[in-house]
Amino acid sequence: GKTLTLDLNGFEIKGSGSSAVTIQTGADVTLMDTSSDETGKRIVSDSGFIGRGIYIYEGCELTVESGNIIADTNGICCQKNSTVTINGGSIKASNAAGICCDGILKITGGKIQGTTGVAVERRTDQDDEICLEISGGQIDSSSNYYDAISIHGGNV
Repeated sequence: GKTLTLDLNGFEIKGSGSSAVTIQTGADVTLMDTSSDETGKRIVSDSGFIGRGIYIYEGCELTVESGNIIADTNGICCQKNSTVTINGGSIKASNAAGICCDGILKITGGKIQGTTGVAVERRTDQDDEICLEISGGQIDSSSNYYDAISIHGGNV
């Protein structure tokens, strides 16, 4: 796969009706915003199941260093055998989990928020390895119905 650094540099990426950014074919992507006030955003304007900020296919990696991801549904959604590392930045979902991950999720910093639904959701119906490691950051759910972290399926 390819390695790519995506620097928002204060700019905005908008998606309409699907994910604003899709990572596939074994890619390893680092997201950052090097603008002085870190105003760069990723926004998905349509609501519905596919209105995600970033969708990560199986076997890919995403590292978020800085920047903002704002989406109608999941801020980040990843398939099995993928890795997501959150070192900084802000991820906010209006109608679902901030992050929905069926792979490996490591959170060392940043702010993750799901305004309806859980902030970090781990779901799988497969026997593949899953991992949730949290050593920093802030995880919030403003919903009255869900906790900040929810794990579905598998053994804890």
